[in-house]
Amino acid sequence: MPYSNPVTLAALKARMDSELSMLGSFEDTVKTSIIADAVRQFVNKYEPTDIRNTLPVADFAVYVYSNYVDPTKVDAYFDPSPSIVVDGSLVAWHWDFGGGITSDDPYPLRSLLIPDSSYTVTLTITDSLGNSSTVTKNGIAHLLLYII
Repeated sequence: MPYSNPVTLAALKARMDSELSMLGSFEDTVKTSIIADAVRQFVNKYEPTDIRNTLPVADFAVYVYSNYVDPTKVDAYFDPSPSIVVDGSLVAWHWDFGGGITSDDPYPLRSLLIPDSSYTVTLTITDSLGNSSTVTKNGIAHLLLYII
């Protein structure tokens, strides 16, 4: 099984680069250069490239609060925390609540009519590496009735 501990590989490469920079004689440089090439080949062969620039996975949760002003509505707080970002970090959120209503707030709050189960919410996230992912959930208000 290939060796794939990225912390150890990074430490090994850093130590090798440090030692190369401190060499004095030509013979030491040649010997270390041969070793360094072997280490570089090892690192390049077994370095885990599959986790670099991995696409994010958009997801969201909905938290419901009673709307005391209008009992026919609930206040729904949308939370993108269930989204998964392996590398980088989230830098942009775009919510589409349908009917031309959108938000770029990471945690938007919306008032929704309780009997209307036709709400469709779409979240598009973008990570710091420029990758994006979209998720759409249908019938949000219908789901909310069971949460209250």
